[in-house]
Amino acid sequence: MLTADTLRNHPNTTAAEKPCQALFSTKEHFLEPANDNLASDILRGADAIAAFLGFPRRAIYHLVSKGGIPHFRLGETVCARRSTLTEWISEQERAA
Repeated sequence: MLTADTLRNHPNTTAAEKPCQALFSTKEHFLEPANDNLASDILRGADAIAAFLGFPRRAIYHLVSKGGIPHFRLGETVCARRSTLTEWISEQERAA
């Protein structure tokens, strides 16, 4: 895991990079446990979201257009996080 100590002691660290190291304490800040699997948590595209939820792709587009599902866009691509959708479903169940 990357730490400030790792950077400070790395043989390829240049003099220009040394001031940047002051921004980081010796605590591990680079790969927090909540972010180390971010790429695997993101569903890219309506097809991926539909497959995860078991809905038709068209239903995903409809829910997105009505604001009925948590999502975000990367350019024109509709995306969602697995963890956010799972929590959203749990909230829907509790409210029912």
